[in-house]
Amino acid sequence: MHKRRGLLPGWVMAAAFLALCGYLFVSLIHYQISIGSKQQELLSVQDQLNSQLTENAELSSTLEEGDNAIIERYDTRIAMSTMSDFLLLGHQQVGSFALSSDKTHLFSMALGAYLDIICEVFNSQGIPRLIGLNASHFQGITEYPKLVHGDVEAPNLKDLSAYIRELTGCGVLVPDEALEDYVRQTAKLPERTEAQ
Repeated sequence: MHKRRGLLPGWVMAAAFLALCGYLFVSLIHYQISIGSKQQELLSVQDQLNSQLTENAELSSTLEEGDNAIIERYDTRIAMSTMSDFLLLGHQQVGSFALSSDKTHLFSMALGAYLDIICEVFNSQGIPRLIGLNASHFQGITEYPKLVHGDVEAPNLKDLSAYIRELTGCGVLVPDEALEDYVRQTAKLPERTEAQ
């Protein structure tokens, strides 16, 4: 009697079975990774919910004090996060000139750091790419131009003049043309004219 054979050879069935098992295994790994990431997202949402509940508790306690307390608290936090809380000195009958001077100096240092970061990005990425896009116009350039920012805070002229007076009075510093040029530039005075 004639033995009936299947439609596909045995080795094809084995290969299809192995491919199906591999697909199921990869899918299982993918779903496990997906479940792990969803668990991380859930923990993050729970943390956000807990922080929001804490903030709501703070708000409900300050509601008894009035709406202005809430606004002042947020204004203070925003100013503190940008290091510009020196602007609030004197608004609540607190603060001194010395504290204001220190805080404005700290603000100018932070602002200078932000400007350094911006200049670094322009110098390392923006300018080279711009020169690269216009390479035919900039043939023969050996160095890229640099973007630099100026001083954020001008020195106190009264303190600078007292400092120079003391140094020249005791003979440590001898006034010369370079010092005069620096003082004129710092004080934004006109350049000196050469005597004819």
